[in-house]
Formats: sequence, structure tokens, C-alpha cells
Amino acid sequence: MEVQKDKFPELLKLERQCKLMMRTASWIADYPDADNFMQLLYGKNIGQNNNACAAIPEYDKLYEQSIRMPGFAGAQQALPRDGEADRGLRAVAARHQPATATC
Repeated sequence: MEVQKDKFPELLKLERQCKLMMRTASWIADYPDADNFMQLLYGKNIGQNNNACAAIPEYDKLYEQSIRMPGFAGAQQALPRDGEADRGLRAVAARHQPATATC
């Protein structure tokens, strides 16, 4: 595993260019709505707040449906627990897993 230490502005630049695998940051859900989390992986938010640079067409379609539904329950119903969107999310997560070392 290679660790690169950069100044914050450089990290932001790399992140917006989808050239940064991961970094640490402080963030909290600032309002009680499922959208607070779901919008983080919306493909059209790449370069804004989709810092994972996730581009999953099925997820985007379901996300767009969910934002037209009333409240959290509607959003939960729109996003399945299995299927292409779920597999896509797991693929993004796997891509961003830290390297493990064995002793």
C-alpha cells in the first residue's frame, strides 16, 4: 500500500478529478433524510459531492425515482436490497477498500 501525503487543496483537486482512491474527512448527516446519504453516490453528482465517483445507471434511475417520493419511506422502497444497483454499490465499496496486510 502506498500512502501519499498532500495538502488539502491538492486532495480536493484530485478528488474532483476522480483520481483519489480515498481520503479521510469529517462529515455528518446534517438533516434527517435518506437523501442525505443517497445523493452521495448519484452519478450526476460526480465532481460535486459524489466523491466516490460512482457511476451506476440503475442506482441513478432508482435515486431519481426516490426523490419524487414522499419522505424516507418512499426512498427506502425505491432502492432494492439486491439487484444491479446494490451490486454496483458493493463494487464501489470494494474498489475503495483499504489494502490489508498479513503478518
